[in-house]
Amino acid sequence: MGLFSKFKQSATKSRLMQSAAQQVQSGQMAPALKSIFDYYQADEALKHILAHFEATPADIEAIITGLMFSGAGGTFKGHFVPVSTVLLHDTLAYLLRAERGQIPKAQAYFEVRDYFQSCCTSLLRSL
Repeated sequence: MGLFSKFKQSATKSRLMQSAAQQVQSGQMAPALKSIFDYYQADEALKHILAHFEATPADIEAIITGLMFSGAGGTFKGHFVPVSTVLLHDTLAYLLRAERGQIPKAQAYFEVRDYFQSCCTSLLRSL
């Protein structure tokens, strides 16, 4: 994949993160989930993660709402954590492990929230 293709893919993902976050925050979960699943079909790595865990839209909705109700529903450095986590490869796989009972959900939600806070805090310090 060339540099322009990577830039285009990154811009597409950023726009999706913003629009899906706005939809989720305004109570429009169904259109947000549809957009997210459409994106999954275009990203081979995310599609592979979904297939591995046999994930459904209900699983993704459970992750998003679980994060929101666990106190990880904040925005850090432009990322609305519940939406960004399901669009990033590593956090999606980790939270699907929690959804499948392989690790405690409370632990996973705390660690993901902490990941975003520490990641974004260190980015702010470097500016």
